[in-house]
Amino acid sequence: MTHEPEAYLVERIRDALAHHPDVAELGITVRVTPDMVFLTGDVGTPERRDAVSAVVEPLAGGRAVRNGISVVPLSEDDVEENLG
Repeated sequence: MTHEPEAYLVERIRDALAHHPDVAELGITVRVTPDMVFLTGDVGTPERRDAVSAVVEPLAGGRAVRNGISVVPLSEDDVEENLG
């Protein structure tokens, strides 16, 4: 287990989630305790939810990762772009 301060680890995980091409998510909440990393938020696909765990586990410093991410598929209305 690493001795990195929990606040630093939270930011390192959030940065990795934002910049990883398989995740690219800014809205994931990360909470770290001495034994666990808790993840909550919404993503659009089950694959992206799984990618969140894959990105976080190597960064967790030996902590268990609890992925509480919900899959909320985007509707066509959510992705429509209005250029006018």
